[in-house]
Amino acid sequence: MPAKRAAKTFDYPDFAEYDQRHNPGFDFLRMLGWCAQAKEEPFRVIFAAYARDPIAIFIGGAAVEGYVNYAGHAVVADWAAFTKGHKTFSQKLKQVFAARGKNISIGSGVYQEAISLITFRGSLAHPRFTHHIEQRDSPPPTLFDHIQADYPAARVLDVATRFKDSFLADVGLEDLWWRQSYAEVTKAE
Repeated sequence: MPAKRAAKTFDYPDFAEYDQRHNPGFDFLRMLGWCAQAKEEPFRVIFAAYARDPIAIFIGGAAVEGYVNYAGHAVVADWAAFTKGHKTFSQKLKQVFAARGKNISIGSGVYQEAISLITFRGSLAHPRFTHHIEQRDSPPPTLFDHIQADYPAARVLDVATRFKDSFLADVGLEDLWWRQSYAEVTKAE
């Protein structure tokens, strides 16, 4: 179902050509900040106590992917054709850096952390049934135990923010959120 037309909040022309640029990664990063920084009691009114970290992983992954796609559209000729079909996050990063003529190692530092986050998000988005039989001094960890240990919301926010800052600096782009312009045109009948 297509999105509804935006409500007229000020006097737009009756018919115009609009140029809109929107980076959802910016919005997701703000949402991630709110998720990570929400006070515990109000958060628990709406969500289960253990929901914060998994929600943060999904939002953080969307933020990181949003920034890569923003850069891809800005610097890669025919990004839409390149991303048709399955491309890994690493392949997308490499393509953006290649388009900028940058030889940047994605195997260490914040890029490696972002790749690990995106990979973990994939395992969370496609959870697998687990069955453990072990002799040990405590029960085996569940998926949620791994999330809490490896990706608490504050860490996800840190990784996503550092990724954004490094990535935009490395590809030479501004932190674009939203920009819209329009020019009135004659409507063809």
